[in-house]
Amino acid sequence: MLVAKKPRSSIPYYEQQQQKRKSVERRANSSRLAVKKLTILCVLLLITLSALSLVAHFVLVVQVNYEIGRATRELLSMQEQQQQLKIEIAALRSPERLEKIALEEIGLHYPTHSQLIVLTAGNLEVGD
Repeated sequence: MLVAKKPRSSIPYYEQQQQKRKSVERRANSSRLAVKKLTILCVLLLITLSALSLVAHFVLVVQVNYEIGRATRELLSMQEQQQQLKIEIAALRSPERLEKIALEEIGLHYPTHSQLIVLTAGNLEVGD
């Protein structure tokens, strides 16, 4: 009877176990490194988003300040215009101006003595 010889493994059992442990350690180190990289990436992303939000907030503040300045200038301009219009209204309502327009432009004149009717309390009768 012929029996085949068992092939002897070229690597002893102890060395095979060490190689398995090394490969497991390499995989564990690789996964730890991946977790560290992912953590760093998340932190960088968080810092970037924070910086972008701060920049956006700063831009908004600058824009609002610009609009406040523009509105303030517009308000001052309108207040100045209102003051000038009040002065113009006062000048247009002056009795001297109205008298001059009535006499010269419209052609009105002062009433004569015969055109005046003077009413006294005695002329009024109650119960007519």
